[in-house]
Amino acid sequence: MTELQAVRETLFMLAGLPTSLYHSNSQEKIGCNANYAVTHAMASTWRYALQEFADIGTGLSELRAWAKENHSVALLQTFRSAVLDELRSFDKFLSELQATYLDSHAVAVSLTDILSKVRPQASLQLRLKDLIQNASQRVQQTPFVLLEALYDEINLAQMTGEAAVFSFLGRVFFFCLQTYLKPIRRWMTEGQLGADDQIFFVGTADKSSDAASLWHDQYVLRQDGQGKLHAPSFLHPAARKIFNSGKSVVFLRELGKYDGGPVSTMGQEAEPRLDLETVCSSSTTFSALPLVSFSSLFTSAFDDWIRNKYSFASAVLREQLFADCGLMASLDALEHVYFSADGTLFQAFADALFNKIDHGHVGWNDRYLLTETARGVFGSAASVAPERLGVRTAATREPKRSVKALATISIDYFLTWSVANVVQRATLSTYQRVFVLLLQLYRARCSLRAAHLAPLSTGTQQQREEIRLCTLLRHRLLWFADTLHAYTTSTAIASSTSSLRSALLSPAASDIDALAAAHAAFIAAVERRCLLAPALQPIADAVVEVLDLAVRFADLVACRSGEVAAGEGRGWAQEVTKGARRGSAATAASTKTSTYRRRRPRDNRRRSALPPTLTAEDLSSSEEDSDNDNVADADADVPLVDAAAPRQAKPLLHQLRDMKAQFDSLHGFVLAGLRGVARAGDEPCWEMLAERLEWEDVGRKW
Repeated sequence: MTELQAVRETLFMLAGLPTSLYHSNSQEKIGCNANYAVTHAMASTWRYALQEFADIGTGLSELRAWAKENHSVALLQTFRSAVLDELRSFDKFLSELQATYLDSHAVAVSLTDILSKVRPQASLQLRLKDLIQNASQRVQQTPFVLLEALYDEINLAQMTGEAAVFSFLGRVFFFCLQTYLKPIRRWMTEGQLGADDQIFFVGTADKSSDAASLWHDQYVLRQDGQGKLHAPSFLHPAARKIFNSGKSVVFLRELGKYDGGPVSTMGQEAEPRLDLETVCSSSTTFSALPLVSFSSLFTSAFDDWIRNKYSFASAVLREQLFADCGLMASLDALEHVYFSADGTLFQAFADALFNKIDHGHVGWNDRYLLTETARGVFGSAASVAPERLGVRTAATREPKRSVKALATISIDYFLTWSVANVVQRATLSTYQRVFVLLLQLYRARCSLRAAHLAPLSTGTQQQREEIRLCTLLRHRLLWFADTLHAYTTSTAIASSTSSLRSALLSPAASDIDALAAAHAAFIAAVERRCLLAPALQPIADAVVEVLDLAVRFADLVACRSGEVAAGEGRGWAQEVTKGARRGSAATAASTKTSTYRRRRPRDNRRRSALPPTLTAEDLSSSEEDSDNDNVADADADVPLVDAAAPRQAKPLLHQLRDMKAQFDSLHGFVLAGLRGVARAGDEPCWEMLAERLEWEDVGRKW
């Protein structure tokens, strides 16, 4: 055949048409027909040239075969459309080559010339073919893998200086990106998700979740089997903003602040364009490669696109939380109820509770009475809504005079669902534990201040030693309780609260995630600084033991001094006696008060016997609510009369010495623990607290 016939057959083959010079098999692989040759070329040269065209034609044939397939995913359909457009452009290029040989002017015919013209154009198409083949195994599970591969190829083309490839792949990339942006745009502006969107990385986790967990539980960022975000890698930095922007719209809809139209139309600027010319126009004339990396240019342009939608929705939601939802007022209410922001209110509630305990009321922990008390006391604060307050109690085996029994009192302040998305339920347990700690500290301080150390008698050396030990113990216990209370309220709580308010009002807290993170960091700091973190539990237990020792010491002094009323003496003596029966080295019953020892009946069931000193006053109206909590506590607080001889209490001097030894041991453990964790570099305030607690250690000279 002539070379002109070979050129015509070659161009037909490249266009996907059947020819005599080339043939293809079932795998779309094209080969050359050895029966044809030209007279003016060597056989090896001829075969080599034809094989070059056959290899190019094989790649184009595979690309055309893929473009004929049907795809159900929108992103794959868009990519297929882009491939068809590029194939049409290549076919147009082939038609222009054919037209040159139909011209009446003389034209040089050369397969080598055709190859030099076809190879650069076909290489662009073959890049798409290679990209599809490499992603073929994952494209069904993750359709966006083609988009991600295009992004990587564009960056590679820029680094290798392939301007034509950069421009070609850039057009395909931004064409497909517009389809991928559609569910993102819909989510960010309308808060809507597609019914079965396989490419979007936002999904619904729990449609039935209540409004209080709407932000954190109802929607989720989808992940693949390896735990990676189900999105192209170049979108990972912006995924959180996209996610939060849509949730902001959903949140506004629940608040009734969404009018049903796209948020993007509410007075915002026009949406920035995302195409190759716009993204790269600032650093190139588009005839050469950009001077700045494509990844940097795209990230900057995409951030502007995200900010256009994210900033407005987040700003509106933030304003609603602070203005209409009362976020700051709710935090102020929590501080009043749990953190003793107003010491007079906390004192009023604590005094009402301790008065019932000191008078031996059976219903001291009646949840209904305590709820009424809490509402009456804390409700006087401007930020506290009394109807949202409630108190729960639980059964305990601890004596009611012990500070450990106060841990069974749980006070609840119910937040609105919008605020509960910032102040999450998990953080409320820390609020409760801090409240119990403050209650225990106040209980110890009040008991010690009420313990008068008037001389019981004078004259003997033993009596003077008793007075000296009483004075020493009261001083050291009161210093410990006062110092710890001042540290908890002024350092641990006040400084953390100030930091929280600054963080919430900072421009960086632009969405609920940032607000919730700031509050979670605040709670973690308070928990750590108040020694309530799990790693600090041994120190916290030792502190509670010291506070419990303070109450037992105050009870012992009050009983020995005879400063309690006759009706109250039974309650004081019973608690002190129980401490002795439990093996506490610091407590024992007074020699002036009868002591009862508990015994167990044969059927292993506990049986209560009212002591002789029980009066009608003890049977208060609280008995009308005889729930399990009060029954269990009442049963634990009433001693049993033993048929055997009553157990003799230790002398007062021995009890005081035991208390001092116990305090020295616990006090030393607390100091060593604080200094140990302070050396770990966690909280400098712990070293300061240890120094303050040790200042009163001059008392050891006694």
